[in-house]
Amino acid sequence: MKAKTIGMVMLGMIGAIFLSGIAHNAVNALREKSQMAPTPDSVRQEMQEQRNIEEAKKAQEHAVKAEQLAVLGVVGKTYDAMRDQQSLSVSSVGVVHTPKSVTACLEYSAKNGFGGMNRGHAVWQLRQGGILKFEIDSPSMWIKECANNISVDYTSTGRFLLKEMKDRSTQ
Repeated sequence: MKAKTIGMVMLGMIGAIFLSGIAHNAVNALREKSQMAPTPDSVRQEMQEQRNIEEAKKAQEHAVKAEQLAVLGVVGKTYDAMRDQQSLSVSSVGVVHTPKSVTACLEYSAKNGFGGMNRGHAVWQLRQGGILKFEIDSPSMWIKECANNISVDYTSTGRFLLKEMKDRSTQ
């Protein structure tokens, strides 16, 4: 009978150890879940970060549209000012975008009245408050707005727009 009692006690102890191990694992699992569960503050912070990312994307899209408008403005106004519009070619177009203005700087070449080719530059600027400026071959505006400023290159866009303008005028 003593052997049966010792066996039963041993079996009971093994069962208790086994059950305490299961209980320990369950408690640890619950602790991990509670640590992983997002707190209201972390959810709010994540939502705010998402809103900030979306706002930054919208601001970037708005900036690109403003820059494209500036390129269209400088190429279109320069094209309109040319005596021989078909001779106009775009050398380079750069856009300087500041919080107060968007400025497109165009370097071009075109035929003059004697049939020779001249090089020139044009500046198209939209300032805060809707103030629009356009000057062609104005050294003072070119130096002030374009010459010493870092710009985003839109030369290929300018050339594409000019080609479209030329194609439409010949139709």
